[in-house]
Amino acid sequence: MTTQNTLTKELCETIKHDMIYGYKDKEGTKKYPKLTEAAKWYNISYDALKQKAKDWKWRQKREDYKNKLARKLAEKRESEKLSESEAEEIIVNDSKFNDVANKLRRAANKELDRIINGEVNQSIGYHLMNIGRSLESAQKVSKVAAGEPSEISKVDGIDNKSVDNSFTRVDKILNFINQGNDNDGDPEV
Repeated sequence: MTTQNTLTKELCETIKHDMIYGYKDKEGTKKYPKLTEAAKWYNISYDALKQKAKDWKWRQKREDYKNKLARKLAEKRESEKLSESEAEEIIVNDSKFNDVANKLRRAANKELDRIINGEVNQSIGYHLMNIGRSLESAQKVSKVAAGEPSEISKVDGIDNKSVDNSFTRVDKILNFINQGNDNDGDPEV
């Protein structure tokens, strides 16, 4: 019997991508694998894959992806005469942009936590400025992925809880600084 491959983080990401977005077989036909098929194809333990995949919510994401693809295809066929594969490429790229925007938001939240916990020894204002720029970039990336204009017209209209939470925390830190406190004190947020 052959030795099974190790289920690395990179392999997990590849399999997760295949489970959600599918892949094209040798004939160019779009396929959406089952977990058992993926485990066999990548020569990994089905039980290990099943354990990892339970947190991916891949079934719902796959269904959402297929619905979005059908909507985008119908929309693009009317306006731009795109093929199914061209519309699919747009959706996959949009998904990648959204992933990047979410990573930027999480990184901004982590940096705010570092400021609040007193782990930042340099200028708090400089870090807050960079966090603000990161959040602005995250919002622009999300809007571009959704096909919206990227200019920010109104910050308080954002529905994303993590961004709202970040801005609330930034406001508290700014109030802390405005009250004459410096880097030595601990903001109560």
